[in-house]
Amino acid sequence: MVTDFRDGCSATYFKKKAIVVARRLHCSAKFGATLEMFVDELPDMPRIIGYEVVGGVSKSKSLNIGMFKKTWKFHKDLPPTPVYAYGLDQDKATVPGPTIEALHGVNTDVTWQNHLPPNHILPWDPTIPSALPNKTNGIPTVVHLHGGIHASDSDGHANSWFTAGFQQKGPTWTKEVSHYPNNQHPGNLWYHDHAMGLTRVNLLAGLIGAYIIRDPSLEVSLRLPQGDAFDRPLIVFDRSFRIDGSIYMNSSGNNPSVHPQWQPEYFGDTIIVNGKAWPRLTVQKRKYRFRIINASNARFFRFFFTNGLKFIHVGSDSAYIENPVETKEILLGPSEITDIIVDFSKSGKNVVILANNAPYPFPSGDKVNKANSNIMKFIISSNKTVDESMIPKTLIKYPTGDLSSVSQTRHIAMYEYTSGTHGPTHLLINGKPYEAPVTETPKVGSTEVWYVINLTEDNHPLHIHLGLFKVLDQTELVKPKEFKECMTKLNDAIKCNVGKYTRGKKETVPTHERGWKNVYKMSPGFVTKIVVSEQRKKIDMERTLFHKILILFAIICSIACSLASDNLIDASKLKMFVDELPDMPRIRGYEVVGDVAKSKSLNIGMYKKKWKFHRDLPPTPVYAYGLDHRRATVPGPTIEAIHSVNTYVTWQNHLPPNHILPWDPTIPSALPNKSHGIPTVVHLHGGIHAPESDGNANSWFTAGFKRRGPTWTSKVSHYPNHQHPGNLWYHDHAMGLTRVNLLAGLIGSYIIRHPSVEVPLRLPHGRHYDRPLIIFDRSFRTDGSIYMNSTGNNPSIHPQWQPEYFGDAIIVNGKAWPRLTVRKRKYRFRIINASNARFFRFFFTNGLRFFHVGSDSAYIEKPVETNVTLLGPSEITDIIVDFSKSRSKVAILANDAPYPYPSGDKVNEANSKVMKFFISPKRTVDKSRIPKTLIKYPSGHLSSVSQTRYIAMYEYASSTDEPTHLLLNGKSYDAPATETPKVGSTEVWYVINLTEDNHPLHVHLGLFKVLDQTKLVKVEEFKKCMTKLNDAIKCNVGNHTRGEKLTVPAHERGWKNVYKMNPGFVTKIVVRFSYIHTNVSYGFDATAEPENTNLGKSPWSRLNKHHQKYPHQSLEVIPTMFARHHELVESLTELGVHLLTRGLLGRLNFHQKITLTDLWYSLRERSLDTYSLDEIIVGSGKPGAVGSIETGAVSLWRFKSLIRVFFPLFTEGLVECA
Repeated sequence: MVTDFRDGCSATYFKKKAIVVARRLHCSAKFGATLEMFVDELPDMPRIIGYEVVGGVSKSKSLNIGMFKKTWKFHKDLPPTPVYAYGLDQDKATVPGPTIEALHGVNTDVTWQNHLPPNHILPWDPTIPSALPNKTNGIPTVVHLHGGIHASDSDGHANSWFTAGFQQKGPTWTKEVSHYPNNQHPGNLWYHDHAMGLTRVNLLAGLIGAYIIRDPSLEVSLRLPQGDAFDRPLIVFDRSFRIDGSIYMNSSGNNPSVHPQWQPEYFGDTIIVNGKAWPRLTVQKRKYRFRIINASNARFFRFFFTNGLKFIHVGSDSAYIENPVETKEILLGPSEITDIIVDFSKSGKNVVILANNAPYPFPSGDKVNKANSNIMKFIISSNKTVDESMIPKTLIKYPTGDLSSVSQTRHIAMYEYTSGTHGPTHLLINGKPYEAPVTETPKVGSTEVWYVINLTEDNHPLHIHLGLFKVLDQTELVKPKEFKECMTKLNDAIKCNVGKYTRGKKETVPTHERGWKNVYKMSPGFVTKIVVSEQRKKIDMERTLFHKILILFAIICSIACSLASDNLIDASKLKMFVDELPDMPRIRGYEVVGDVAKSKSLNIGMYKKKWKFHRDLPPTPVYAYGLDHRRATVPGPTIEAIHSVNTYVTWQNHLPPNHILPWDPTIPSALPNKSHGIPTVVHLHGGIHAPESDGNANSWFTAGFKRRGPTWTSKVSHYPNHQHPGNLWYHDHAMGLTRVNLLAGLIGSYIIRHPSVEVPLRLPHGRHYDRPLIIFDRSFRTDGSIYMNSTGNNPSIHPQWQPEYFGDAIIVNGKAWPRLTVRKRKYRFRIINASNARFFRFFFTNGLRFFHVGSDSAYIEKPVETNVTLLGPSEITDIIVDFSKSRSKVAILANDAPYPYPSGDKVNEANSKVMKFFISPKRTVDKSRIPKTLIKYPSGHLSSVSQTRYIAMYEYASSTDEPTHLLLNGKSYDAPATETPKVGSTEVWYVINLTEDNHPLHVHLGLFKVLDQTKLVKVEEFKKCMTKLNDAIKCNVGNHTRGEKLTVPAHERGWKNVYKMNPGFVTKIVVRFSYIHTNVSYGFDATAEPENTNLGKSPWSRLNKHHQKYPHQSLEVIPTMFARHHELVESLTELGVHLLTRGLLGRLNFHQKITLTDLWYSLRERSLDTYSLDEIIVGSGKPGAVGSIETGAVSLWRFKSLIRVFFPLFTEGLVECA
């Protein structure tokens, strides 16, 4: 099976902010951008009058407005979409909700009624502080009137949520009725859901609507366009849809501090206006008034008309401006409102498109595409019409916010702490998170000046509840990094001498935004000076103004509180090199009976326990392998096997029903209900054995084997250990959980030893000098628990699946940045990269060299010396380090590989260090050596090649140029098998990587050699042909494989089971499929779980199920898919290599018989390297003195001679069968 080890994803970058794009083709694929535009009429949302007239006098009115689940047609060709809608009843409920029209000075009282069912149509996280702790108790809602000025108990405080029938209520809930006095300026507001932990998803589901306050005494004289036909609210937002019509909720951001169900930014590929995708409106040649609300989650709009029509601004947010302002374009941030006049009589054309050209994220993200650059179409009627409306010279004058009356000046700095991903972990205001006590308490009726200092890299729309402000100016910071460094330490702008840094250029506030606002865009790297006026009536400011980032800095979604509350540990603050490097427990996978090594059966369990990754870190909940709960470790114990001696393992699942990390039970063939337990299955990475012992992803089982996957066959895994001596590792491989189970700790090393081959090499050995190093990265919360990041901005992926995991703490053998005291001698390190997506490029800071003796599961032919070692996810390197060559007493093993590799972020202080070696000055005898030659294997002669295959992988992209699925030769996971390598065959594969990412390739149950890598020329031309024909030969692949050739590193030219497929290159490999004795029918491995790391299963990452009978029937290999970006998908075969060397070892006849294995281990445990082989004599050194060594007809005296006999026999066996 072929697997990409990363987690099904790819990375793109918007300048410095990494937004890792997740790709996963779901059963309901992304849909919307291909819909025909301008086919639906623009709706005029229903209007509800928020007052009543009694005897000619306007009176207060009470309304009952409900929230209902229903379906909504966003486009004529799109199936009805499940939504949540506001309305007087379910039949009248709409998306957006009805426009509420209120009258200045007349009360409107609304009882917002929650009629929503218990289960949400979108995923949401009940772990947010103060949110409802159990999803089954209903969907919390509360309504916030955005821009409203009223008592705080009617403001829709996030913790004032309530469920259906008010059965459950939040901690600040006070009453059922919201009272809106409407005493403020006439203008435009909007209402939306604001429940803690659900604001974003409830808004995405449809809970938004317009609210207008009218004041006839002021407005009639202005003679602006009026009447329902000529004065229209436009609520504009973006969504993505599945083909079944349901809303896609994207997974975006690369920040591991956020719960997997919270993503900071949502960018849909379909633009909705008043509930219709790209609608059209027939207008007359006259003036129209449009009150435009940007109700998107994160998208800025920069509106313009394609025919050059102008906008005449008359209002901004909830207030009029003083004088009309004419512009050609409008920049509108999330939650902002603009109030404009458009005179269609000025159009020289009969059709005009309202368009958008704002990058996303704004201002430095992707350019718009055809889908999100079009908003709606206006068709201008040729009929003449009378237009008595006008554009007055002046509108409404308000108080200027006289600075002479300022009672307080405040400096409000927002800045991000970052994790090892270089992504923000939490956004703080003056160093305070959401949970911190209130520090700022503006007084009712006061006027204050705030200096809002944006030290982040993003534009943050600022929104103040229950008050208004004016923007005075914006000044660019000088030396922002220096100022930020001071602020993160002192959290005090005055002490940090803010005046010294506010001397940059000033940005002019646009004329149409100089009035009283409640939303403004805080430019990154600028100080924005605003005058804030707290309004007339007494307001409980402590409950509303500064309790959470959302309230002060509303970008509509309550993700901000989630960011602040997750409390990611800054790994750079943990002290390095304080924990000793553990030597993981070792379990023998054989037993000695009499004098012979015999098969052994092991029972190894998976347990939940706590593990100390660092001296100063609280114990971390983990899953661990071990013989019992007490002895379980992370990583698991090292299993030591003997060549050709069977090891049988019963892997026992003792895990509790609830996972410590989130996982998605909707993956096909995965367990459909989380309450049934946690599925697990163990894959021996690099093992060659029968496929039923390979840990097929669909062979999962739960605790006590109560539930089993569709390809499960046996409780016992049989590892014959016939293959080359070398390094393997075992890890979980369950469908849909590989990533999270590995992140939780289910990994361990496995070594196959072959004394007759390895002893004469005299490599360092013994527990002290021959050590596995399992290296991976993790991030942690302050409570010690593992952070699982939320990444990707592609809505095609389930919210609980993130493509790449980059932790900021580097773990070696279960300890963060450990230390090891070594002697001045040679050491052997078997290094396994068990990270999810991180590449390591190791080097020693003092210049020590690496001597490579093995790669993956096999020795190489000759040692290779290097000064750096590049190791991709799930790769293994076997190296010797000679510390006697060090000129310093300390050597740090470091890393400088960018992440994602090769073009991602540079390493930082935390992830650039791996571990420290203290070199003891004491002299020691070191009889180990670095031999000139190691083990020779068959070269994989191309003369025996039975088949040549071209395997191309490339992505299909959405309208936003984001990859939606990754295919192999144009075939998805569901496609019938097309490739059928035969048992015992040798094939040549040309693996063509047309993506932008490096994909580690892994073959299950077989080995390959990398012959060369050739850069493609005219890549786009070739890719265009391939996406059409899916045939490399027809696309004349030879014309495109003429670029530069990359030399395969000398230490990676042997037999491999993992190699890095460079993007834009063709990698030529020779693959060997050797056969194994079995007649068992078996379904093929269905996963796209890379070995260690694809961590996280896409339903398209599975292979088709084909049955195979050995040895006479050829293997059915899938066309494997590539539904997830980093999954090269496990394909291609369920084979093994059978080495015909069993029984070659003879016996050593002493007074008491012992096996060569016994001798090897007894000497190894006594540190054999302190002796030379010449000193180990069988008997007295004289023929027949004590006995003889029997190897059939061969009788030898000395141990060294014994090896000389067996080594050729062994290698001959290899030549025959490998």
